[in-house]
Amino acid sequence: MDIGATVLHMLMEEQSLDGWSRVKKDFFEESYSSLYSSIHRFYQEYNRIPSFDQLDTVTRDIKTQKDLAALRLLEVPEIELDLAIDALIDQYSQNESLNLLDRYIDKITVMDSLEVKESLSNIVMKLDEQTHTDEKVSSMGDLLIFQEQGIEEHSCLPLGINNDFDSRVGGAYREELILIGGKRGAGKSLVCANMVANQYDMGKTAIFFTIEMTALETFHRITSMLSKVSYAGIRKNRLDAKEMNAVAKVRAEMFQHSEEIYEEFLDKRDPIEFERKLTSGCKLKDDNQIIIVDDRSLSLTSIDLQLQKAKAQFGDSLGLVVVDYVNQLDTGLGKEIYDWQSQIYASKKLKEFARKYDIALITPYQIDDSGQTRFAKGLLDSPDSAFLINAHSKEDNAITFTSTKVRSGPDIEFTSTMDWDTLKLGPQPKPKPSALGKETDARKVGKKSPKKEASAMLW
Repeated sequence: MDIGATVLHMLMEEQSLDGWSRVKKDFFEESYSSLYSSIHRFYQEYNRIPSFDQLDTVTRDIKTQKDLAALRLLEVPEIELDLAIDALIDQYSQNESLNLLDRYIDKITVMDSLEVKESLSNIVMKLDEQTHTDEKVSSMGDLLIFQEQGIEEHSCLPLGINNDFDSRVGGAYREELILIGGKRGAGKSLVCANMVANQYDMGKTAIFFTIEMTALETFHRITSMLSKVSYAGIRKNRLDAKEMNAVAKVRAEMFQHSEEIYEEFLDKRDPIEFERKLTSGCKLKDDNQIIIVDDRSLSLTSIDLQLQKAKAQFGDSLGLVVVDYVNQLDTGLGKEIYDWQSQIYASKKLKEFARKYDIALITPYQIDDSGQTRFAKGLLDSPDSAFLINAHSKEDNAITFTSTKVRSGPDIEFTSTMDWDTLKLGPQPKPKPSALGKETDARKVGKKSPKKEASAMLW
């Protein structure tokens, strides 16, 4: 059976707009390209799929007329259109996979291990892009406003960085992309690490993709936040007895059945032996982990691959993922990573990953001195919300978040406490430091003054 011809015949016989929305020109053999183009032109002009008679009336090209006459005479088996389209997509995927694998095999002898896996991941992502559609058409009867208890708890993930924000907004939602903007050294990575630590503290699994920091440095930071012990002390391995107890307790709680090993540590005070026994004799918790992916050449395909594996392992317990950060991702477009097209494409793909894997995805981005996005303003097209952070002076112990984009709802501004010793952000809200002084300065230079704040929140 000629699947391509069968699908085209059934599309015109049934004049199915739903079926037409599922097919692409690439799915068909070259011999059907003129027919496909004729149907497409008719659809663009008349907003409907033509019948055989209608397309014959508007077609002037002799070859296309002959192809159309042959297609009309085709004997079509008794099969539903959706099944025929599925078979067409399967056939295209098989052929395209063979073509991509041929090119892959030609180069595999000069690839190292990482390049082999990266190239295979590229093949999977390319096929997914060419055949997958996120379109879902719903009528009013398909959608429910009143949900059973627990549905909202699944879709909404409290971030734990500000109690007021979590109680009013709910935190972050699955399938959403959230961007955190700031200048270099503003604390973007610290904010994101706090979100990961808080997800773990709530009994969930989170992933932190890091490009600039090492996995160990990231883990030290998160451990400092969880244990409320000085980050400098952990990193320099200079902890007093109380601090070492707190860190060891946090470390033991990452593993199953570790109570005896922790009690033995409190007695013997040997941290190296304690951690050796933990890592060699105990299993990590099944659904409550922190995964750190340390990759200096982090690409979209490797993120896709890691998320696929993690989702298969952790399921719904994986809710939040951080990619630190969007401006340095390898997009595979063959352009410089800071090229505006690469930046916009990276943001778009991260949004797709959030929907594909049912996660909330957080990624920092850089801003310039004026507060605008560096490299590409279109970076903010894809995310559901974006915030700029302002880390106040160390004496203020505060970080303020100001929304630059909120897809659903009014603009938001809130300030959280910040302990620079333990790197712990929030969850306590606090008034924005020096708010009155900044308002006065704005009036002096004739600029519009900030809106008055109520309980350090702007809604």
